[in-house]
Amino acid sequence: MAVWNVPAPIEVGANFSPRIGVRCDDGCVLSGAAIEVLDDGGKRVATGTLGPISWAGTADLYWVQVEVRAPTDEGYHQWSARFPDGQGVEFQHEESGQPFAFSTVRPPQHSVTVGVTDAATGRPVDNAYVRLGLYTSYTDDAGTARVSVPNGDYTFVVWKRKHDMYRTTIEVTDDQDLKVQLLQCKICNGASGE
Repeated sequence: MAVWNVPAPIEVGANFSPRIGVRCDDGCVLSGAAIEVLDDGGKRVATGTLGPISWAGTADLYWVQVEVRAPTDEGYHQWSARFPDGQGVEFQHEESGQPFAFSTVRPPQHSVTVGVTDAATGRPVDNAYVRLGLYTSYTDDAGTARVSVPNGDYTFVVWKRKHDMYRTTIEVTDDQDLKVQLLQCKICNGASGE
């Protein structure tokens, strides 16, 4: 089994649509078989039926996208997908399960805009990783990323390959416009910085 397309983080009470795939080692056609999604306490919160076509590029991974509602409390959640017993397919299969985890957070209240430049050249740094707590983004061609977050204190990280990681703590109480200059990593680029 496999579970993917789970956003990180998820707003409390928001709907999201994970994809769940099941594959038989013997290459059985599992189209039409049922799957379930179970919450932290083992309660069924969604069901689905595996589709008629396997996921492109896989060996018989039949899949379905189900819609579920995230918990209304903020925090870390450990759910699971379950293939009950292969009902609805040509012959019985053993039950199987796949855990998946996610975090729920309060709705965003503010937009944090981050401009990233190279300290040596002054040029914008594209595709730099930007993280505020659980919230992540990447800079565009102009070296800009936007992250929407609720009020709070956040570990703020900016990183790009061949640069030193920038890390600090910030408090967000309103919209912010931050500027970060990334230093080139001397170890990564050789002692001369080339």
